Formats: sequence, C-alpha cells, structure tokens
Amino acid sequence: MADLRRRLVAFYQRHNPTNLAQIDAILTAWGHNESELWRQMAAKYGQRAVDDAAAAWRAPPATGFSAPDPRIAAAKRVA
Repeated sequence: MADLRRRLVAFYQRHNPTNLAQIDAILTAWGHNESELWRQMAAKYGQRAVDDAAAAWRAPPATGFSAPDPRIAAAKRVA
C-alpha cells in the first residue's frame, strides 16, 4: 500500500495537486482494487497521463551522474 501511496502522490503532484489532501480517502476507497483505480484515473486524466506516471515511477531517479562503464574499469585493470 505504501508503494501505491507514493505513486498516487507523484501522480497528483503533476496532474492535480489539490487532490494530494485526499490521498488517504482514495487509498481507503480504491486500495483494494488498484487496477480499477488506474482505469478510473485514465478515464478522468487520460491514458497518457497514467502511462507517463507509470513510466516515471519505474525510471531510475535522475542524479546527473552516470554509472561507471564496466568496460572502462576492465581496460584500466589490463593496462
């Protein structure tokens, strides 16, 4: 349920910040049926908004730094 809460907060921060105060009520009403919740969200906000939110949730956070390339580390060990 904490995962759903974080996704809803992220969604509403972007699409309807006034609903942030309603997160607990939304979880109470829809927490048992997450697939229907997202279906209803798509009907209200559009499927693209729901898809974008899901993609953003799965994406790694942007830190401005990239992970080291293992090929470079291997080349340094060989040299």
